[in-house]
Amino acid sequence: MLQKGFLPTQLADSFAIASGGSTFYRNKINALVKQGVSQKEAEEQAYRDFREIAEESQQSSRPDKISQQQASNVGRVILAFANTPSQYARIIKKAASDLKNKRGDW
Repeated sequence: MLQKGFLPTQLADSFAIASGGSTFYRNKINALVKQGVSQKEAEEQAYRDFREIAEESQQSSRPDKISQQQASNVGRVILAFANTPSQYARIIKKAASDLKNKRGDW
């Protein structure tokens, strides 16, 4: 029953990755080629970047990508549809912390 409950979310995630991911992938390849990277290397790097961003920002059931509360048995049921907003909140908090501590750039 829980697996079937996640089906709409999985379908929406797949659509988002496919529609947004394809433009990200193509733009990343074009940018890398303009920087002088070979076509083959640009495609490999763009795909690695795409996977990294998708894993970080998409709803996940991987315990290393969600909070301890969400990974618990109760959290999987109660907080199931809060994974994505929680993941984005952590991403934003980390980015703000990096800027505050003078890591990265604006």
